[in-house]
Amino acid sequence: MSDERRKIIERYAGRAPAPPVEDDPQEDEVDYQPAAPVSGNRRPEIMLEFRLKTGDSLALGYALLLSAVWNRSEGIVLEFTTHRIDLAGRNLRHIYRAIVSHRLAYVRELNSPSDDLPDESVVVTTIKVTPL
Repeated sequence: MSDERRKIIERYAGRAPAPPVEDDPQEDEVDYQPAAPVSGNRRPEIMLEFRLKTGDSLALGYALLLSAVWNRSEGIVLEFTTHRIDLAGRNLRHIYRAIVSHRLAYVRELNSPSDDLPDESVVVTTIKVTPL
C-alpha cells in the first residue's frame, strides 16, 4: 500500500500514524524533543514511554498511574502500581499537565550532560525509574 493511501486510510479511520522509531539513542541534541504531546482531537494515550539516555525505554500503562505530583523546584513524581518515576529538569509544568490528561506519548531524557538549550526550553535532565 502506498504511503499516500495509508495516510488517507489512517485519517478517515481515526487512527494516528505510528510514531517514528529512534534508531540512535545518541542522536544530536539539536533535535531534542523532551516529550510528545498528542492532540486533543485524538483519543488519550494508553501508555506512557520513558526514553532513557542509555537508549533503554520503559512504557507503563496510564491505567496503572496512581498519582502525579509536580513540584517547581524538584520536578515530577509519578507513582504507578509497579514503579515510581522521578523526572527532573526545568519548565516541566507542560509535561505534568499532559500526563495528568493522558496526552503524552513519551518523555525523553536529555542525552548530553551539558545543556545548551535556551532557558525557556522544556528539558528533562533525569528520569529515575524505581521498581516497587
